[in-house]
Amino acid sequence: MAELTRREQQILDRLLKGAVPKEIASDLNIANDTVLFHQKNIYRKLEVHSIHELIAKQRAAFSDTAAGAAPLEQAAKTGVNHAKKLPLLNRRILIAAGTFVIVLLFVLFFIVTQTNESVVSGEEKEVQLAEAFTMNERVLSNKKDSIGSPSSAAREAYASNESQHEEPAAQIRNIDFSWRAFKDTLGGTSVSNDIILFNDVVEGELVTSYNLYGFLSSKPFAYAHITGTPAPSTLEAMKAMTSFSFKILGDGKPYMVQIATTDTLAADYDNYLKKFSTRKDKVTTITVKVKDLAQLGFGASVPFIKKNIVYFQLYPLNPGQFNLKVWDIRFF
Repeated sequence: MAELTRREQQILDRLLKGAVPKEIASDLNIANDTVLFHQKNIYRKLEVHSIHELIAKQRAAFSDTAAGAAPLEQAAKTGVNHAKKLPLLNRRILIAAGTFVIVLLFVLFFIVTQTNESVVSGEEKEVQLAEAFTMNERVLSNKKDSIGSPSSAAREAYASNESQHEEPAAQIRNIDFSWRAFKDTLGGTSVSNDIILFNDVVEGELVTSYNLYGFLSSKPFAYAHITGTPAPSTLEAMKAMTSFSFKILGDGKPYMVQIATTDTLAADYDNYLKKFSTRKDKVTTITVKVKDLAQLGFGASVPFIKKNIVYFQLYPLNPGQFNLKVWDIRFF
């Protein structure tokens, strides 16, 4: 494993704490592109390809610590293979210390259980264990909440803040996509490939969001976007939809959502789209009717045939820095 530089280590520490490149750039007073450059070098040196692999490797490194492995940050700093065993003397010291602690805890436990007058009965213990297990399951369930399964608080917020929009009775949730980032080859444009952010807190609500961020060049024909390839069940929902919606946390700049079909891709990528505005640091629900989608007109005019849908895409429109978080995608 190659050794990280001081700057790379600073960025690694912040990535593992959940910071995004834009926040890291502001914290370290460097350009966002510089953070992205170092991030790529970190991935290469640590032999990962995304922030999710990096976090997974970090967790694996800490789970291996009990077996004598070094955490990921320490391995990155020293360039030492974290699977390398501790020296024999150190392992003997650890084993002896662990044995002493176990014996001490056992003695303390025995004394407490013998002298405690309010010993919990076996039945009460089972109830307590069941409650603890249920609470743990709830915590795990909250951490695994998908984009299409908002919490009750999120649904109540939607009902109160967006009461002017009537929600159809039938909704398609648990929407799944495989996302990729794209940009032009003109130079100057950057877009992050780290699209999925787990357990992101937005206005006090824990959500799983897709993040479109980077820098759009002012050169003619410059572009950046993220493209979602729908899973089979999601694709069927899109083919049957008459409208769709999603929630955003914007930066005050305009964006557009595009639905690509096999017909529009053949027509110079003149996809059907809808432009929308954002409010800086404000959550907004964007609702789009299929009948309101339109082509820009630079390619051949083709009809919108839902059975030929292939992609769901999001684009920034204004040159410069952009940052858009998207979640709770629904098709009606």
